[in-house]
Amino acid sequence: MRILVALCLAISVGGFASAGIADAKTIVKPVSQARALALINGLRKNSGLPPLKADPRLQKAAQAHSVWMATKGKLSHRAGFVGGGLGSKVRRVDYPANAAWENIAAGQKSLEAAVASWMKSSGHRKNMLSRNAVHIGIAAAHNPKVRYGTYWTLILAAPDE
Repeated sequence: MRILVALCLAISVGGFASAGIADAKTIVKPVSQARALALINGLRKNSGLPPLKADPRLQKAAQAHSVWMATKGKLSHRAGFVGGGLGSKVRRVDYPANAAWENIAAGQKSLEAAVASWMKSSGHRKNMLSRNAVHIGIAAAHNPKVRYGTYWTLILAAPDE
């Protein structure tokens, strides 16, 4: 069973230091930012939208969240390690966000499957096709000991101008 949760937040954020978590069972799954951009920007191009660019800070935030979900076996936007939601995640990596959006998923075995699942969900699709988004970071983590195994996080954001 695959679960999808969409969250669209427009937030004002500042910055503070980042931190990560992991345990012996959780494995960081390499995710090609270039491949993710090709998939998502292809969808955006078909909708007449400008391409997104990868941002290593957002990738770091996405990775920390995917690891947290896989470690806990919990699909949630609110990560206990940052004490809050998306605003806390982007602040921890010093991304100067004016707005940010997050897609999470669990159970998909590949990047292509995760993106395809998000495209079938109106909330996730809306996030990926946001006219205001400029940057993305995407990541996955796997834990064979938890229900869904692989957990995905996509963070899209627009910086302060």
